[in-house]
Amino acid sequence: MSSNYRYRNCFLLLTSTLTVMAGATIAPALPGMLSAFSGYPNAEWLVKSLVTLPALVIVLLAPLVGWVVDKSHKKLVLIISVAIYGVAGGSGYLLNESLLAIFIGRLLLGVAVAGVMVSCGALIADYFSGPERAKYMGLMAAFGSFGGVVFMGLGSVLAGFSWQLPFTIYFVALLLLPFIWFFITEPVIAQQPATEAKESGASLLAGQQADLQLPQQSPRQSPTAIKNSVLTLCCAFACIEVFALYMMPIHFPFYYSDVTNIAPIGGLPLAGMIITWMLLVMSLVSFNFAKLRRGFNYYQLQIAGLSLVALGYLFIAFKPVFSLCFFSATIAGVGLGIMRPNVVMWVMSAIPPAHRGKAMGAITSSVFIGQFISPLLTQPIVQMWGYSAVYVSVALLLFSIALVVAIGTALVSRYTAKVGV
Repeated sequence: MSSNYRYRNCFLLLTSTLTVMAGATIAPALPGMLSAFSGYPNAEWLVKSLVTLPALVIVLLAPLVGWVVDKSHKKLVLIISVAIYGVAGGSGYLLNESLLAIFIGRLLLGVAVAGVMVSCGALIADYFSGPERAKYMGLMAAFGSFGGVVFMGLGSVLAGFSWQLPFTIYFVALLLLPFIWFFITEPVIAQQPATEAKESGASLLAGQQADLQLPQQSPRQSPTAIKNSVLTLCCAFACIEVFALYMMPIHFPFYYSDVTNIAPIGGLPLAGMIITWMLLVMSLVSFNFAKLRRGFNYYQLQIAGLSLVALGYLFIAFKPVFSLCFFSATIAGVGLGIMRPNVVMWVMSAIPPAHRGKAMGAITSSVFIGQFISPLLTQPIVQMWGYSAVYVSVALLLFSIALVVAIGTALVSRYTAKVGV
């Protein structure tokens, strides 16, 4: 691999870390912002909504951004998105006297994040194929998780000095712009490799891998219908994965503090340490996704991921002591680290290059839908039966989904064997 390719891959992965900063970076600054804008009507609601506002925009606009990516140059979309990201995200620091200006900046930030997520995923899918694509999809997920740990920690430190300072972290995007311009190239789309063309039919619906030699699909099956089925399935899995992930930052700090009275270590709450550890485990597993994928198909990896997260949450519900929660977070982190790159790799292998932008847009929307519905669906359970019940409920839900997927896999495998694909 030439040095230009190494730089290209490096800066593309670094750019993919920007997506995790969208909401989490300013979360530690919310109390200070509330004090600064306490004179506004509904100030508490407005300030808290600044965290989730970009996600709402992403849900609504990611499919449109995906269409734009397919119809234009992916590199150009990425450059424009990164530029908007830096300016809109950092505007909260410069325009800190106007809540309306910060609100508008957060709206534009959502547009930028959608552009970065969709174009980065589509570029990686176009640059690589087979095992290399699996490797870099895993790296993209790993860099995102590592970035979450770093930027959340940095945002917490800066918020201790001033609520405006966490907004300066968004200016990092502007430092990446010249490197994106020089090293990231517009991909030249060649004809889809034979193995991927074969994979794009019923074989993908059966969850088989790209590097296997597969017979041609049956004329009785519609390639478009099968690809749409794969995309729909992967969107559902992406939504479920983020729904499960957000169980930890939303509920675990309150659950842990309710049942323990252990003092923080080095000033850091133990619940935060456990969540950070889970993110690190996710990163390490995603980093090695290409190795994990060998010998397993997409369905098998998805079933394993769902089952591991469910098992981890069951342990957390059993007794939230530090050692058991640490072990449980490790198990759940492994499962989450498997699911994230597996879903993106699966859908990018099924969708032809001309439609990968729209596919990434659909996946991106699904990710943030999962983020939205996680508190909406789980908080009523907490209010009625408590935190332990909500972890048990989600664990049983994930186990049930894994069982349905396993049964579905068996049925699809029998069908594909019957029709001779």
